[in-house]
Amino acid sequence: MFSTLRGRSLSALATLLVAGLFTATAHATPVTITSGDSSLTYDPASEHGQLSWDVDGVNQESEAWLWGTNTDNAQAQVTNVFSTANLMSATFTGDGFNMVLGITLTGATPGSGTAAVNETFTFNNTSDASMNLELVDYEHFIIGGTAGNNTLTLSGSPVNTATQTDPLGDSVNVTATGGASAPDEFQIGTGGSVLSALSSSSTYFLNDNSTGPLFGDDDFAFEWNPTVAAGGSFQISVNKLIQPGGQAVPLPSAAYGASLLLGLLAAVRITQKGLRALA
Repeated sequence: MFSTLRGRSLSALATLLVAGLFTATAHATPVTITSGDSSLTYDPASEHGQLSWDVDGVNQESEAWLWGTNTDNAQAQVTNVFSTANLMSATFTGDGFNMVLGITLTGATPGSGTAAVNETFTFNNTSDASMNLELVDYEHFIIGGTAGNNTLTLSGSPVNTATQTDPLGDSVNVTATGGASAPDEFQIGTGGSVLSALSSSSTYFLNDNSTGPLFGDDDFAFEWNPTVAAGGSFQISVNKLIQPGGQAVPLPSAAYGASLLLGLLAAVRITQKGLRALA
């Protein structure tokens, strides 16, 4: 879901600090995590971020990533990437800020066609001045593994949910919040038009063009425009559920993975405080 920001100033993923919370190994990118019937592949150092999300051997999403710009158009760099089983974490560090991505993949029984992903992305302002941000979560699903035959609809008041289906009724449901609130803006398109718009300018803002339904090779994005105080943080949470025929299928509990990621974020903040004290 997150990557270096194509045409933007604020890069995405970076250091995966595990801080002893679980056994993990440093990886060269790309990184693949797995659970049950599902696998997720990322390349944090690329412009594409998430490269695939396979469920029962079918790739359901061709690209997903975070775009963003901050007050000073500062750059961030990937430092390390770690993963273990169905969990991945990454930290990106820049001058006066850092960004931490946490991902939990929850697969189901092979053959069920069901899987879920929880992603959290936390921007930490470590400077002594506030920062104005533009953060965009971009998604390009190909439900059923075929581009061009999906139907996309946005919903919510304010809009914070996307539902995309293929002709067989297989679907993905995406809900997004930032700072415990819905996104500020949204945009949908076909043929990569949303990605092209985001690539066109570092100051492009989503235009709330339509909630659909829209048929074709669909893509969409949500946008937040927070002001983060000095020493403050802003977190985006995105939950994705893929299921067959529009029928809900019970998934294994993701609570364990979520608790690990919360502990990881706390450890990152403690480590950063220690580093600043030593500086």
